[in-house]
Amino acid sequence: MCEIVNDPARYVSTQPHFVIDKIEWIQCRYLFVRVNASSQTGNQWRPKKSVFTSKGYLRQDPQHRLIGDHRNEILIPLSAIPTARRRALGQQGSVGGPGLTRENPILLDEEDGDVLEEIDGELDDLLASDGEEEDSQRQTVRKRRRTSTDSGLGELRPSKLTTGMQDRNNTGQPQAGTTTTFRPGGLDLASLPKLAEPTWAASSPGALRALNREIKDLQKIQSNTDLASLGWYIDFDKLDNMFHWIVELHSFDVNLPLAQDMKRAGCSSIVLELRFGSSYPISPPFVRVIRPRFLPFAHGGGGHVTIGGAICSELLTNSGWSPALSLEKVFLEVRMNLCDMDPPAHLDRADGLGSMDYNIFEAIDAFRRAATAHGWQIPSDMDMVSSMSALLN
Repeated sequence: MCEIVNDPARYVSTQPHFVIDKIEWIQCRYLFVRVNASSQTGNQWRPKKSVFTSKGYLRQDPQHRLIGDHRNEILIPLSAIPTARRRALGQQGSVGGPGLTRENPILLDEEDGDVLEEIDGELDDLLASDGEEEDSQRQTVRKRRRTSTDSGLGELRPSKLTTGMQDRNNTGQPQAGTTTTFRPGGLDLASLPKLAEPTWAASSPGALRALNREIKDLQKIQSNTDLASLGWYIDFDKLDNMFHWIVELHSFDVNLPLAQDMKRAGCSSIVLELRFGSSYPISPPFVRVIRPRFLPFAHGGGGHVTIGGAICSELLTNSGWSPALSLEKVFLEVRMNLCDMDPPAHLDRADGLGSMDYNIFEAIDAFRRAATAHGWQIPSDMDMVSSMSALLN
């Protein structure tokens, strides 16, 4: 069973079969196997049928519902879809419509969600050896991944099936024509953590190539996009360690409680730190807030920022990450979370503590606790991130 982008108007043909000329619009999901019973079948051990009830099912196109061999409708549990994808589809917990009332639907097992860990074939190209062949492959990969208009920027960007659909619902992105008080270069980088290039950098050619490509893409986007509409800023002239980035998020909607708190505090941006391990992009980056401090969730805060400053998002764990995700998508995910109003994010205005930066140790501890509590798989690079922090002293 394959999933395809729901845009029949752009298919080559829809009758009598769907014909699609964009391979990146097609994602293999499940393999169905027909079992031929034999005289020995009854003697074989067979697992009991699962009685677990799904919290909801994916809403399918009512004109093209998935039907099995016996004309039974096949229902796909929402738990099989990564959280970021469910948000993009607007189906975070809703039950999937009239299909649930049909007789004898085929319910795909919730455990089949593991099948949806998407490791795109582009990784083979990404980790290819240097030379002209690699350059040719890289261009091919970029062409295959340019599938949708990204974040309202009017420029085609690397994407995959999931993020291509997510672009339709970017509520956290600044709108065109937005004005801003943010001024690039106002951040005192000398006051922030500074790490030497890790000792394992030279032995991580795949990560270096991926990061170098991201830097080039992001530089192009930043130089060609209105600052207020972009919503993030990187001082590339000061980026001297490819495995350690400082990113500022700015120009939030003035109606957000977070934006109002920032204005009162004289804060023009949220300062993020990104750290990459040697296995990037197989593993996600570690993302945390350095400053300002946020009101903890236990005290009424929100924004998916842990008490230690780490970003609490399934996307940044092995459970929700895909190597095909661009770092611009990561920025957008963090921004969308900060703009979430359930509950809204607030700055911590407590005396003393509110003016202190988060440190890396409390961020890592808080991230581990949050991921464990949610049942998300912690990236193996977390230990490498910890070793990078030890270089600070």
